[in-house]
Amino acid sequence: MNMHRTNDELLDKLYGIANVETENHLKTCAECASRWERLSMQRTRLESSPVVSDEFLAAQRRKIYARIEEKPPVWWHAMFSQKGFAAGLAALLVVAGGLAFFSTGQAPIQAPKTVVAESQMSDTQFFAEMASIEQSPLPQPAKPIKALFVQEQ
Repeated sequence: MNMHRTNDELLDKLYGIANVETENHLKTCAECASRWERLSMQRTRLESSPVVSDEFLAAQRRKIYARIEEKPPVWWHAMFSQKGFAAGLAALLVVAGGLAFFSTGQAPIQAPKTVVAESQMSDTQFFAEMASIEQSPLPQPAKPIKALFVQEQ
């Protein structure tokens, strides 16, 4: 039975690690050979470098130089040329950030209260239960599962 090759087997051939059976199959099967040709053409197309004209690169370089030589925007220059304004703005931002951080509207986190369980069994009952656990051949986690299979009489 001549089965078609999987995409993984064709990718193995694309990367040069195909087995002999795949190579022989591609010589005899037209469908797999056409899939192989499409795959190898896609790889060739993706490996080729894109064509970028020298004019495009020169125009891009001129735009970069023009932006480097531009003066900064007026508002930016005015804000930082007056040191008092910038310091006041920085102080205002620190205060606003502190208020936003500390005033979440939630109650403060409290430590959980310790609850002490009261013992309702005597020492004799406790030791009897411990002895029954120790003498049981069945592990403690398996007891609920065993209860599912016990037939009531």
